[in-house]
Amino acid sequence: MNGPEAEKIIDDALKVLHEYFDAVQILTSWNEQAETRAVYRGTGNFHARIGMAYDFIKRDDAQTMATEISEQLEPPSDDAEQWKKE
Repeated sequence: MNGPEAEKIIDDALKVLHEYFDAVQILTSWNEQAETRAVYRGTGNFHARIGMAYDFIKRDDAQTMATEISEQLEPPSDDAEQWKKE
């Protein structure tokens, strides 16, 4: 797929989605001839789209951090009374 093909697909999807949603932000990437290409498109409330993108990144960061922390913690004891001793 080349850039103009990708842009047409994304623009068509954007038109359909915007009929149903107030704010739409599409972030895409693909590999073309060993290079990463990207197209970003959006429509609707600009501030809502920025907020959605920020929330997406923040949630992913939080999930990654929670996973990293959980890997460092000892698993809870199977002994139902163990918590009283801790």
